[in-house]
Amino acid sequence: MGIPLAEIVAPVIATLELVGGIALILGILARPVALLLTLDMLGALVLVHLTSGVFVANNGYELVLLLGAAALAIALVGPGRISADPALFAGRDSKVSALA
Repeated sequence: MGIPLAEIVAPVIATLELVGGIALILGILARPVALLLTLDMLGALVLVHLTSGVFVANNGYELVLLLGAAALAIALVGPGRISADPALFAGRDSKVSALA
């Protein structure tokens, strides 16, 4: 596919998508994880799916664009009241609480 440094990048991206997906479901560090997933989907869009057209049936970019937009929305708006971030980091004066 022409991905630069694929042997290094592939395990990192696979781990990000697995652990990041679980973190988003639980609402743990949702904003930074969502930002990383947005960049991941942007890379997938540009490097793999853009030349194949719109539709997923043709290996197109519609699902990648949807996942990237959803991750960007979480990164901009935040995870919401039900997430684990407020319970884990509320009232603490740490650099991690600034990310959450």
